[in-house]
Amino acid sequence: NENADVYVFAGDLGLNRKEHFRKSLEFFRSALGSKPILLVRGNHDFQDCTFNFHSYHWRIFQKSFRAMLQQQAEWFQEFDIHHLQDNSLQFGDHLFVGWDGWYGTAERDLDKRRKELFIATGKRIPAPSDPDRLTPYIDGMRTYEWLRLKSEECFQNALNAAKAFPGGREKVIAITHMPPYLTVPTEELHDGDLTQLQRIAPFAATLMHGHSHKFSNEIMNGVRVLNAGSDYDKPQYMSLKY
Repeated sequence: NENADVYVFAGDLGLNRKEHFRKSLEFFRSALGSKPILLVRGNHDFQDCTFNFHSYHWRIFQKSFRAMLQQQAEWFQEFDIHHLQDNSLQFGDHLFVGWDGWYGTAERDLDKRRKELFIATGKRIPAPSDPDRLTPYIDGMRTYEWLRLKSEECFQNALNAAKAFPGGREKVIAITHMPPYLTVPTEELHDGDLTQLQRIAPFAATLMHGHSHKFSNEIMNGVRVLNAGSDYDKPQYMSLKY
C-alpha cells in the first residue's frame, strides 16, 4: 500500500544469507521513499550459511556473530530503518514497541521436550535446525541460548516502554518475530516464549508477528494478534487503519 503512513516488517527479510538482509533493506528504502520503516529481525536474519548436500551439513560463512550484528546496525543507519528492538517509536498518538524474539525452549532442553511431546501427542516433532545454521558462539555462550536471553531482555524493555506510555494500551502496537503463544501443540518447539503475550496484554492492544507463515487476525488474551502469513516465495501484507 503506497499510501500507508508507516511500514512494519516482522522479520525474516532474507533466507540464511547476510547479503539478502542488506538487499531487502535497500529495496524497502528505495521502494517506500522517505516513509518510516519499522522492523524486527527474524531467525533467518541471524544466519549466513548454505547447505552442503555432499557433506549434508550447513556451511557457515559468518565467523563472528558479534560482527554480523554490528554490520546490521550500520545498515539500519545507512538506509534509515528503525530497528524497534533498539528503541520504541511514537508515531502520531500510537507507540510501536518491539523485540526480535527467539525460541522459547532452551537448546539444552530441546531433546527432552521432544520426547515429552511425543509421549503426549504420539507425533515426532522436529527440533529447530537453527543451532546448526548459526555461528556457534558469542561472548563464550552458545548463540542459540544468547539469543533466547537477549529476547527476554529486549522484551522487558518493550514492556516497560508500553507500561510508561501515557496514551493507554489501545494505542500501543507490539511487534516481534516469534509468535509468543502456542500456535499448535505440535509446533511448540518452534514458537517463542509462551508467556510474553499474556505479560504484555495489559499494556498493548495489538501484537504483530511473523515466523509461522500462517495468516492470523484474532483476539487472544484481549490482544488483537496479526500475522500476514508470508511464505518464502509468497510475500503477503496487511493494510491496517488505526
